[in-house]
Amino acid sequence: MLTFCDSIPKMWHVVTLPQELAIEIKAFISGVDQTQGRKLSVRDHARCAVRLLRTVPACRGAVLEHLRGVYDEYVAAFLQDLEAEGENGGNRISGGGSTSVSNLEDVIKEVHAVISEFIKLSPKAWAPLVSTWAVDLLGQLSSKHAGRRAAPHSSSLNKLLQLWMSCAATRSLMECYSQCLAAMLAWCPDACVDALLDTSVQHSPHFDWVVAHIGSAFPGTIISRVLACGLKDFYAHGYSSAEKINQQQAIDKSSRVPKIGSVVGILGHLASRHSDSIKKELLRMFQDSLVATEALCQLFTQARNPEELALASQLYTPLSTSLSGLLPSTIARCVAQIHTQTLDNKQLAQLLNNLATAVQSQEEDRKNGGAATGSSAQSSMASQVRVAISNHLQDFCPLLLHGDTMVSKAAVRLLSCSQLPRACSPAHLLLICRAAVSHFFVCLRQQGESLRVGEEEVGYSMRLLSCLAAYSPLTLKAVLQQLVEGALHRGNRDLFGGLQESPGDDTTQSSNLVPDLGVSLLDINCKFGTSVNFSGNVWSVFHAGVIGKGLKPPYTPSQPDPDRVNQNMQTLFAVMVQCCSSGGGSTTNGRFPASEPLISDELPPINAEAAKVIAVTLVENICPDVANGELSWPPEEHAKTTVERDIHIRRCFERNPVLFHLLRVVAAGRPALCYCSVILRGLLATLLAHWEASREPSVLDSPWHLQTSCLLVSCMGEGQLLPPVLSNIHEVFPHLSPFEVRLLLLGVWEYMWGNSPMPQKFTFCADRGLFFRDFSRDGDVARYIAPIHSVLHKNMDHLGHLCWRFQI
Repeated sequence: MLTFCDSIPKMWHVVTLPQELAIEIKAFISGVDQTQGRKLSVRDHARCAVRLLRTVPACRGAVLEHLRGVYDEYVAAFLQDLEAEGENGGNRISGGGSTSVSNLEDVIKEVHAVISEFIKLSPKAWAPLVSTWAVDLLGQLSSKHAGRRAAPHSSSLNKLLQLWMSCAATRSLMECYSQCLAAMLAWCPDACVDALLDTSVQHSPHFDWVVAHIGSAFPGTIISRVLACGLKDFYAHGYSSAEKINQQQAIDKSSRVPKIGSVVGILGHLASRHSDSIKKELLRMFQDSLVATEALCQLFTQARNPEELALASQLYTPLSTSLSGLLPSTIARCVAQIHTQTLDNKQLAQLLNNLATAVQSQEEDRKNGGAATGSSAQSSMASQVRVAISNHLQDFCPLLLHGDTMVSKAAVRLLSCSQLPRACSPAHLLLICRAAVSHFFVCLRQQGESLRVGEEEVGYSMRLLSCLAAYSPLTLKAVLQQLVEGALHRGNRDLFGGLQESPGDDTTQSSNLVPDLGVSLLDINCKFGTSVNFSGNVWSVFHAGVIGKGLKPPYTPSQPDPDRVNQNMQTLFAVMVQCCSSGGGSTTNGRFPASEPLISDELPPINAEAAKVIAVTLVENICPDVANGELSWPPEEHAKTTVERDIHIRRCFERNPVLFHLLRVVAAGRPALCYCSVILRGLLATLLAHWEASREPSVLDSPWHLQTSCLLVSCMGEGQLLPPVLSNIHEVFPHLSPFEVRLLLLGVWEYMWGNSPMPQKFTFCADRGLFFRDFSRDGDVARYIAPIHSVLHKNMDHLGHLCWRFQI
């Protein structure tokens, strides 16, 4: 960290005894020579101050304050000499005034050299202090000596500038301030310029010559601020008599004198060399003063029908030629209104809907061929609005989760028809993806709870997710990963027919299910003793209930509406297929009519990388550990070592029926199903154990296990992990006994053990854009279908018509 001592020039680091330094400080404070006992002269006192400034930087505040009097005395003597010359016809006379000037002039030069060197070596430590001191002293000297006969009138700016620049003291202060401003322009010019303008307001018009001179040296910094000061002053003094009384009560007495005359004088002085800069700044201020941005913002906020909204394009067309960046400024102002929360929910929803209508007008014009006269202008504005909104997507995306349904619907409508920026930070992209996915699940829930949320809003949400997925590999991965995690989340499980976990499954139980014992675990652990007291404390809580409080209340899961669950399942399935397929985001206006099915039996081509993202996410959320998670299958006896994990996997499928739909998407994106090997293996192991232990006469007595067995084999066949002859065995499961089903599933395991599901076994077909597996390279399949033929022969009376399905 820079200290004051570090800022002292090396050539001034002289060895000074403490006794000598103490004498200098006492002499400076008392103004008396400590060795001779006489009073110090102004010159000697000033030199003492300069020596302290060189050797003791901590004294700089007191030294600069003392030098104010030195500069004041020099200016007074300088003006006295000029007045004496005027009285004697311009002839210089000998007297006290000339002697005082000559005695102090070398001190002024010495002070200037010391301060200049300090500013040069350490500008951040010295420039702010010296600039404030110099400009304030210039203001005081200008005002104090403004009434002297030698000083011209304040309106004669050039004569006043010549007078003060011929004075060594004021010229020194001006040079010090200019040096400080030049040093501070790189890191904090506002502080230096604000001090200049504040002093100008306080000492105007006598201080105008300083502003004029600084403006000549730094025109780009001073001109804009002088014009702004003049405009503010003109506005403050331009009211009607009634308004002026109210304004004057709020304005300080020191600033009631109009400053417009000073501004005109300063600009008149600068106009000789910087007229172009003044013209450009005046033009910029004129453009900024128009009501165009505010008017467009008000139209977008308050327009209630297309006719009123059309006024925006009519206003934009003539102004866009002269005002560049009009629409970006308008959208930025609209965003500012959102951040400051100046709009109520109804106005906010209206603003978002109007912006969406403005953007969608370009699509409608493209459909109509742009035949209307005003359509080209409206289309031009729509494209500009689309681009401007794309730069503020991170500001609009939080509105997707707004508590008001109208606002969230308008927000998703706007974002679904907006374009993503070409360059966007990953943080903003992930923020938008998370908000869009969260809004999708909120839409599904609101659609089931209220009729106000229609399929239109769900369609907007699906279109937004499709556009995000098609933007980049990062957004594709984020959207798919969060869709899978959201579908499996316990808060959304009921949307897709999932079973809510019983209270006993939760490590933390709600207060209405577990009685409050009124004791603290910390207090109990702080009680030391030879034995543990289990009665009436937290240690008496067990799975079945609380000792002394009875059993836990029975848990009855709620039964969701099957029709609503089916619709939600299809909607999730459709949006994931759109995100994974090459044609994602191609739906018309984000609408999905209820009369058309959202899914079909034949899936569109699924991107293999997208399907892999879903597969990896499923493994991460279903499989509790990564041990033995390799793709290759071990022998069937190895399943005994992973019983706990396999049971956990089976329970996940029991609680989440949506998992089979997600596996179907993964299977369609071959070879992604290979990465779900650990899930398939665990589920198949539990099914083998169930059918082996089952003593029921028919498999129909275990409906869930039968359905799961059929879906599992069908999914593995669709993902080409099994050859067609093995993937068809699920067709005969309903007609077999539990033992026969286990026999056929055991053959599936044997095949997977002998032919591990590796992605390297798939070959890409360029004609169809999909991966396919050539099962002829895996060897003879006949030995795996022998149990199938045996079961068919045993049940030939009711399975004979299916024999052709199992021919090699």
